[in-house]
Amino acid sequence: MALTLTAEQKSIYNIFSGDIKYLIPPYQRAYSWSEEQCSEFFEDIKESFLSDENDGYFIGNIVIAKSSEINNTVEVIDGQQRLITLTLFIKVLSELDPKNRALNDAMWITDRRDIDKKEQRVQTKVFEDKDSKFLKEVLAISLEEVCSTKGHNNFNKNICFFYKELKKTIKENEDFKIEDFSNYLLDKVSLLPIESTDSSQDKAREKALKIFETINNRGKPLSDSDIFKANLYSMALNDGEHDTFIQRWEKLDYECESIALKGFDILRVFKIYSYMIRGKEKIDSSEIGLRSFFTKKEYSPFSKKKPYSEIMDDLFKIVKSIQFYEKIIVSTVENNELSKYFQLIDIYTNNYPKDLLIVFLVKNNNSISLSLDFSKRLVKYCYYKGSTAKIKYTIYNWTVKVMNNEWSLFSPAKDGLRHYTYFGKLYKGFGLLSTYLQEDIEAVYPYHIKRLRDVTTYKYEDYSIYDKIGHTVVQDTSGLIMEDYDFNNLDDSTYNKRIKDIETRLKNFLENVNENVNEN
Repeated sequence: MALTLTAEQKSIYNIFSGDIKYLIPPYQRAYSWSEEQCSEFFEDIKESFLSDENDGYFIGNIVIAKSSEINNTVEVIDGQQRLITLTLFIKVLSELDPKNRALNDAMWITDRRDIDKKEQRVQTKVFEDKDSKFLKEVLAISLEEVCSTKGHNNFNKNICFFYKELKKTIKENEDFKIEDFSNYLLDKVSLLPIESTDSSQDKAREKALKIFETINNRGKPLSDSDIFKANLYSMALNDGEHDTFIQRWEKLDYECESIALKGFDILRVFKIYSYMIRGKEKIDSSEIGLRSFFTKKEYSPFSKKKPYSEIMDDLFKIVKSIQFYEKIIVSTVENNELSKYFQLIDIYTNNYPKDLLIVFLVKNNNSISLSLDFSKRLVKYCYYKGSTAKIKYTIYNWTVKVMNNEWSLFSPAKDGLRHYTYFGKLYKGFGLLSTYLQEDIEAVYPYHIKRLRDVTTYKYEDYSIYDKIGHTVVQDTSGLIMEDYDFNNLDDSTYNKRIKDIETRLKNFLENVNENVNEN
């Protein structure tokens, strides 16, 4: 995709004039500038105005997307915080310098024949934190009225900060003339709009996003979840369910925060959703980028125009299964065997097995009985293979089988020999597995994995190595080692017997195929 763009530094007057409207789309983040940032913004412009040079001030870039589909409207890809702050600042100046018509024109696009008909020049469609409502309110009423309400949103706080600081500056500095300062802002303060154009708004937006991510190495680019949120918001608008979507998205965001401690977030939920879709479509090839998957592929729920409410239902089901998974891990008394296997999948060195397990739980309505069989097979395969990213190709294939109700056909079939000397990055997982394979051992949480050398004074072979078989121990919540060996009196004979016992347990578990399971 060729990144065609135009860029020309313009004064605030030229940017905020004519019929051009700046639309901040719903996928953008909420307005978040603090008083500290507003203070820096004001002081920089003020000092530039009062300096002897008085040769102008540049306040940065904005990245915008424009197409022939939407007349006189540009979509703001980057710079929305700056544009909103400028609008609030101009609102204050317009009340302190009411005869300056250009200030009013900077805020409002007035109908050519009816001066009472006007439209906001900078509009936000961001629904989080009620941005659209707050911006409309502070622009529609007087500053005295705004500041007397003592609102706690950033729009209210920042516009009142500017009002207070400007009045204070006028009072304390006789060289500061508000009329001259207004003109300075309009004519000498400038921005650099970087504009991407195309025949369609989607293409213009895509180009502008790429431009932003390429040139901006300081700011945080729009995340995939911002883009997905925008798609869902647009679908909800088409269904006339704007308010319902906002409530559901906020609930989803809240639920995702509750699972974040275990490494899950809203993007991870979308990734698992992509695995479910791939599985249903019988796709077991390598993954593509998450944004491309959801915005470009014909089997994406966005492309298929699946009702937004059904997509939200799917996402909530994934979150519910993640919460079920996390509950099983810690609820060891009620779910002893299942807790063991879930913990072993959780401690594996990459997320592929874990994500497959979540897919399985969603597909099978969090069935405990089915999950026990499935997770045991998954542990056998993954630990037999060891720590490797190559496991993903088997996981892709198994995902297809899970989503098409064929998972009972796979088994931990062996290809090649498994060595039991060194476990590499998976040494903690093998330490936990060998502990749980002992007879009459109950699952515990939290558990603590320690190096063998830290619990005994015995100087065994390879004393400093921690990824070798038997060189870790597992302690329960009270600190008790979950083995019958006397580690205070470990000697060569006991050490070697313990290593042999661990190897035997691992071989018996990993190399014996489940009953009633056919090899592939």
